[in-house]
Amino acid sequence: MDELGRFLKVMEYQPVDQVPNWEAGVWPQTRQRWEAEGMDPNLLHWDWFSGEPALGMSPRKFIRFSGEMIPPFEYEELLEDERTLTYLDEKDIVRKALKEGSIGKSRMSMDEFIDFPVKTMQDWTEVKKRYNPCGAGRFEPNWNVTRARGLSKPSITPSRRT
Repeated sequence: MDELGRFLKVMEYQPVDQVPNWEAGVWPQTRQRWEAEGMDPNLLHWDWFSGEPALGMSPRKFIRFSGEMIPPFEYEELLEDERTLTYLDEKDIVRKALKEGSIGKSRMSMDEFIDFPVKTMQDWTEVKKRYNPCGAGRFEPNWNVTRARGLSKPSITPSRRT
């Protein structure tokens, strides 16, 4: 059974020879530890969305789409001490993060969420403009080539509530 056939059967609750094994990726801390323990970093290609044969992960096809705010808010560090960093992230959320074990913006524990940008309907009206589903940067540049036959970008019909 090929990957597409297996996926379609799973989605229809039909029997399959094996369930697709999909993973989102590996934390940078995990990769760092594996390499420190002697793993050859060239053993894996590190794009787990397309499958990782060395680990028995199934390949999958997908079209890259950004569901993030566009444009993002500007990142700003607000307060830092020996153990923590409090910052305003790209979604305008104030967060407090443990610094220990951090690699880039990847942490070994979940941040504490302190404050959020939406408190009033007016706040929401402004923030939702950054989630325009047809806005520039939502779809990959070669969308017209990679899209499924007959599929086009969604068109937005104005809501009576906007």
